[in-house]
Amino acid sequence: MGYGCCGKTFSCLFIFFNVVFAIVGMTTIGFGIFLKVHPPTAQLLNLVELEQEGYYLTNSAWIIIGFGAFVLLVCFFGCVGAAARNRWLLGLYIIFSVIIVIGEVGAFVVTIMFVVQSEDVKQFEDALTKTLQNKYKKDRTMITVPWDYAQVTFGCCGVSNHTDYWPVFANNTEENVPITCCVLKGDRNPEDPVPKNKDQCMKDSQTKSTKSEYLNTQGCFKKLKATIEQYSVVLLIVEAVIIAVTIIGITIAACLCRNSNADI
Repeated sequence: MGYGCCGKTFSCLFIFFNVVFAIVGMTTIGFGIFLKVHPPTAQLLNLVELEQEGYYLTNSAWIIIGFGAFVLLVCFFGCVGAAARNRWLLGLYIIFSVIIVIGEVGAFVVTIMFVVQSEDVKQFEDALTKTLQNKYKKDRTMITVPWDYAQVTFGCCGVSNHTDYWPVFANNTEENVPITCCVLKGDRNPEDPVPKNKDQCMKDSQTKSTKSEYLNTQGCFKKLKATIEQYSVVLLIVEAVIIAVTIIGITIAACLCRNSNADI
């Protein structure tokens, strides 16, 4: 028994869903590549991971790229299976789609837990401050580089404020904070920061004043936390959409597989 008129409509709809899904997969791969090659983003991920023993966030780019490639493979099975009325390919599509749904549900739950736990971050903030004060050095290190990128990206200084650097520069008679804490001019390059007025910046950094035209006095932690929460909400929406589209695709694929007259 062939697809029939209704079956052909389902087949076209199924292929359309998979084209959309393939675009999602390609976008996911592009996003993963962006995380790997865009220095500010990569360094911000390193900064969040400073107090972690593993490298889950820094390796997340590879996971995202792998997931996007897997989605493209599943879409290939689906489109070819629907066009050729091949039960084997449609069956593989259903199996792999179920795996994607399970993985996305797990990621959805983890994201929600991350957002909930991020409300209580005082302990992490204190640990980050301690790490900054003990390990930040003027020479480029695994601690210094991420902080410089964060301070330039967000226009901030230190964890809570610029006074976090006072113990770090206690023996330095020329500087009280890193140059990346200063208001920069030009292209705002963390690799080669050019302060708007270095002397005035360092002078302002000697006080606890929160108002300065030449020094970024606000801490980076709140800005970084707000950015992560913002991306988490977007991630939740994307995950929910992927789950919904995948379930629809599984349903249509099951109908097509049931009505297919291909040899098994």
